Amino acid sequence: MTVNFATKYPAALTNTAWQRRKNRLDKALPKTGLGPALTQAEAAWKDIPFKALDARTAKAVTAAKAKENLAAAKQIKKNEVKLGLAAVVKALKLAQRTSANKLLSGPACTGAREIAAGLDTLQGYLLHLTIDDLSHKVDELAAAANAEQALRAIELRREGGATANAPKAVRQLDGTVTVTGLEWELTAGNPRKLLNVLITVRATQTDGSLFINDMILTALSNDLKTARFKNP
Repeated sequence: MTVNFATKYPAALTNTAWQRRKNRLDKALPKTGLGPALTQAEAAWKDIPFKALDARTAKAVTAAKAKENLAAAKQIKKNEVKLGLAAVVKALKLAQRTSANKLLSGPACTGAREIAAGLDTLQGYLLHLTIDDLSHKVDELAAAANAEQALRAIELRREGGATANAPKAVRQLDGTVTVTGLEWELTAGNPRKLLNVLITVRATQTDGSLFINDMILTALSNDLKTARFKNP
């Protein structure tokens, strides 16, 4: 289960709410320890950065950022979530024990029982909390990044007209473009003389949009079929 529940700590499960359920005689009895345990549970719950555990609020537009978010969420589960769960379970057990305390008034026992039920719900949230959506976000953005790199219907142009065509290319994350399957126009002359020359690279991206960029030819394969370009 991802963070699909209200993350604000319920006011009904606070020490303040518990004190209101007790009458004067209840307060004169030996301490049950429930009040301080509720205070600890509330503090531990509030220490959990739930926004960092939810892909909807842990924003990421790149696979690298998504991986950072996932790594951070794993640490939060090991630390804050674990501590929060321990505090909630401790308060839950005390609430259950207090609800059976025959020395307390009926309203106090009822209050403790209701608090126990609420804490049990919080316990369930933390026990079943997953960060699968953050993991899926990594896969989603990685796939999107790979899709953006694919180019087809490549056309190389320099001043004066068409220079070469190719069926496909790959744009790397650093901005370089590697074109394969090149067919050079006769008017291009010796392609090796175009090394370090500014050439316009035109192509179609996988989403159908046009890629156009003036780039420098930095490398050619021996058979002249593969070329690498970089931004000037």
